[in-house]
Amino acid sequence: HTGLGDGPRHLLQHPTDPVAYVVNELASTLRVYGIGNGGILHPGESFSTLPAGADHTRSKAAELAISKDGLTVYATTRGEYNTLSVFTVFDQGRSLKLVQQLRVAAF
Repeated sequence: HTGLGDGPRHLLQHPTDPVAYVVNELASTLRVYGIGNGGILHPGESFSTLPAGADHTRSKAAELAISKDGLTVYATTRGEYNTLSVFTVFDQGRSLKLVQQLRVAAF
């Protein structure tokens, strides 16, 4: 399940753990999902892909990537805030920590 108006855009599965990540275009968020029996997704933590205090209606989350070793997740945002957010993965993929957020040229 996603939040009303989140606008899920991309989903990626962790390379080794039963976890998936969804970038939500309209809410500019990244949500962690546990993968249960039968592939059922169980929502976990949600993280903003925007700078603190930014208006999410003026930008949209765009792309999602994960490193081959599963230790880093990357999410981009486009619009008023063109950012690349870098998250470190913890707790067997179930938790993330924002470690860097870069302003980038419009793409």
